[in-house]
Amino acid sequence: MFRLGIFTDEISQDFEEAVKFAIENDIKDFEIRSVWRKNVGRLNKEEIARIKSIVDDYGAKIAVIGSPFLKCNLNNEEEYRAHMKILDNCIYQAHKYETNIIRIFTFWRVTPIEKYWNSIIDKLRVPVKKAEKEGIILAVETEGSTNVGNCSELRKLFDSLPSDNLKATWDVANSYFGGEIAYPDGYQLIRGEVVHLHLKDFVIDPSTGKHKPTYIGEGLIPYEDVFRDLLKDGFNEVASIEAGAVHFKERGKKAISRHVKNLKNILARIEHANE
Repeated sequence: MFRLGIFTDEISQDFEEAVKFAIENDIKDFEIRSVWRKNVGRLNKEEIARIKSIVDDYGAKIAVIGSPFLKCNLNNEEEYRAHMKILDNCIYQAHKYETNIIRIFTFWRVTPIEKYWNSIIDKLRVPVKKAEKEGIILAVETEGSTNVGNCSELRKLFDSLPSDNLKATWDVANSYFGGEIAYPDGYQLIRGEVVHLHLKDFVIDPSTGKHKPTYIGEGLIPYEDVFRDLLKDGFNEVASIEAGAVHFKERGKKAISRHVKNLKNILARIEHANE
């Protein structure tokens, strides 16, 4: 059974406060994106050591580095060099926290994407080679504002740049927003490539026809089926809740407790069915 995790900044920018609350909700695996109002890619060695000390004290773990790597402009060399430094920082953190997964992106979206695809792949070769050398997995998130917004585009990326160190952070909701039926159609394209999940849920607002956030397990994403398939395919990594103070637009702690309850119920039903 895979582990539930959470973005700590979906609870609080106070890292220890976030850790305490998560543990009260039976979550001990964390994804860090910003801490003490500072982006993870810009944390210094003292702050990194403090994070490690806190999770060790609470018997918890930093499971994923939620980096902003390559959320930048494809044709801006200065930005690219700056982001390579961010990657070096995140690799340093991954080794300190004893994890190997760094979430990354694929540059701000360009059009027509076919015209720029080879440039995207060429720019990704350098970090992928670095990841191979360092024993790190770069887990590309499906994010519509970037050049990989859904599972179809993930498949194209993996086919263009095959590497055991380039895998998927599958944000299931983002894949729907990226214009595809993410499950089951999209998932068939990335089976075996998923090393990390982002969890949130949505409904369609009847007054606008647009996506509207709701509690995980109470929306349109068939998470029970998604989890069952992932487990069947051997997924045993962390699934991070990304639906608290930042994305759910309400007091994070109140929302998160309900998300956790719903997810535990889903996982219990799956476990019961497998008995």
